[in-house]
Amino acid sequence: TKVSELRANKDGGGGASAAPAHEVRTVRTASMSTSSDALASNALERCVAALESERTRAQEAEAAVEALERARDALNGELQRAAAQEANMREAMNNALEEREM
Repeated sequence: TKVSELRANKDGGGGASAAPAHEVRTVRTASMSTSSDALASNALERCVAALESERTRAQEAEAAVEALERARDALNGELQRAAAQEANMREAMNNALEEREM
């Protein structure tokens, strides 16, 4: 019967339907290879996802740096305008004092 053939194969019995040892090894090796391929594929997918995440973070950081540089440039421009205005006011005050002394 089928059950007795399966038991004979499981126990290593030499029934007519028992697979030779080299065929069993081939099946196991192929199965392990497929399993290894799946693990490697999963690991590769995780690496790709991590790289994409890092690239996104790097792009966000680069955008933040650019925004900070624009803000710095704007502040430097304001400081230069304020310094020029202060210099003009000092000159005007000095001129007014000189006129008063005359």
